[in-house]
Amino acid sequence: MKKKILRKNLLLGAVLMFTVTSLWGCGNNDTSDEETSSMEQIVSEEGIDEEDGVLNDLTEEETESTSDEEVISEDAVNQDELTTALIRHKYSGVLSQMTCALQLPEGDMIEAPYDSNAEMMDNTYAITDIDGDGYEELIINYSTASMAGMFAAIYGYNPETDTLTQEFVSFPSVTFYDNGIIKADSSHNHSYGELWPSGLYQYDADTDSYKQIGYADSWSKELAATYYDYSSEQELPFPDDLDTDKDGILYNIQEGSPENYTWNYEDYHYNEADYQKWYNSYLINAKEITPEFQPIDSESFTAYTQNYLAMIEKNKEAADPSTGTDIGLMFVAGDSSLQDISEMLVDHYGITMEQPYEDFEDEWIGKYEGQEVFDFMNLNAGCIGYKDMQVGDITIFDLYPGMPEEEALRKIESYGFYFLDGSEESGYAYITGDGLGNRAIWYCAEDGKVTNISVNPYCAYAG
Repeated sequence: MKKKILRKNLLLGAVLMFTVTSLWGCGNNDTSDEETSSMEQIVSEEGIDEEDGVLNDLTEEETESTSDEEVISEDAVNQDELTTALIRHKYSGVLSQMTCALQLPEGDMIEAPYDSNAEMMDNTYAITDIDGDGYEELIINYSTASMAGMFAAIYGYNPETDTLTQEFVSFPSVTFYDNGIIKADSSHNHSYGELWPSGLYQYDADTDSYKQIGYADSWSKELAATYYDYSSEQELPFPDDLDTDKDGILYNIQEGSPENYTWNYEDYHYNEADYQKWYNSYLINAKEITPEFQPIDSESFTAYTQNYLAMIEKNKEAADPSTGTDIGLMFVAGDSSLQDISEMLVDHYGITMEQPYEDFEDEWIGKYEGQEVFDFMNLNAGCIGYKDMQVGDITIFDLYPGMPEEEALRKIESYGFYFLDGSEESGYAYITGDGLGNRAIWYCAEDGKVTNISVNPYCAYAG
């Protein structure tokens, strides 16, 4: 029971390490400011068997004293909470891709900051249900580029179908309304009037995207007495006879899909009242929505992944409590550095640590009874390997050498990992996501039994 409580404490304090240059990348593992207990506390709470160096359970009397409150705290996370956490975790991956690779999910490259002093965090994002479909969307405002490279975009993720959709993209001068309308201004005023050209977009639930439904600009006689008509290749005078309200302004109003829009001389025949009637037909009863934007800062959006993985672990523990000392979770959750873990293995499991290369201090191996069982690589984000035999009750995400592969796969998936790549010959890689703050597990199996396991923090876009 004590081991269960220990794992609970680790889960509640889960703050992930992040970024590696590749799936097998390794490196330094800094501990989190929010860690719940030091390695010293973990060992002292467990108690040590001096004969074999294996961490022991609490006594029966201590187990019986466990409060109901501790048990209740291990109940599964509410499904609505988990769905929200999953969606935000997905958006954390989108923001990671932008930050690390200057790329959008569909593969389009983002223009690097135009100003040498600009940073990614000078751009902003918001997560809110802007289209009213019941799921939160990711809104991005990217403005640290040239005018041509600036954009606003909306991404929607549907957890039921596991699909990410770019719902909308435009120049980042947009106004949102609660009836599913977006008013998007053009990047430049290319018209002959003071009214800034803008388009109206309506959310379409069938395609889970915004469709342009209208556009308007104007022609002011005071600004331009004539209009150059490209279709006739001539200068044409302002049509005073169409200006029935005599304010010297005419409007071009287009409706429907943009492929049908025209900007010809004869299109400027609407007056102010016509424009207001058209505009109000979409927006007169609508309320403007102002999303809460925040800087695109890795610390802020990586927290979404941390929260999601902590929920997954809590659900896993409620359904399938762990046993043993899980050095994988201790490492990637940030509770213990590689050095902390190696010292614990030496002090309490009889492991002997050696450095295979005298001039390379970032790699060391752990031997048990003369056999190499553990390896540590302290480069990039760091990694731990565990192979050939189980030592005491040590596991990596409940995995240990010699366990049935079928059981290992069930454990991996219960922790939120999903298949990335691999084969029987090279081993199999599983990850919890592409973005910053995720984790990767690699394992090999032979005759249905796990032989090698390694774990490291993971980001597909780092490096």
